[in-house]
Amino acid sequence: MRPHVFSISFFTAHFKRHETKKFRSSYFLPPPTVIWGIIGAIFGVERGKLEEFAEENNLIVGAELCDFKGLATEKATLMPWDNGNRMFIKTVEDFEFLIEPHYRIGICAKKELIKELKERIEKKNFKFDIYGGSLIVF
Repeated sequence: MRPHVFSISFFTAHFKRHETKKFRSSYFLPPPTVIWGIIGAIFGVERGKLEEFAEENNLIVGAELCDFKGLATEKATLMPWDNGNRMFIKTVEDFEFLIEPHYRIGICAKKELIKELKERIEKKNFKFDIYGGSLIVF
């Protein structure tokens, strides 16, 4: 097992709090599953295989919020698909997000994974795009 720490920042970030339904509130720190997703995106691991990937590599993760410009709330139009009526249903909700957060991500994993992760970060050789939590376009 080896540790590795790297920095990452986003223009905006949103990490949906699981206990809120109508208002899209955000955690300030990315939860471990989001960090798994960031590492998975770098390696090209599909969403459904992230848990298996984390277990295979003994992935232990954490984050520190180093800086951010602010917290904002905007109105967002969500369009969930109603399969019964075969149509989209428009709903307007408040959407909370962080502005320009900068994080320090710490991970501990198998030596081989850390070595390849360092190389991929240095060369910016990512398989999938990385974004700050729930992607939303304003």
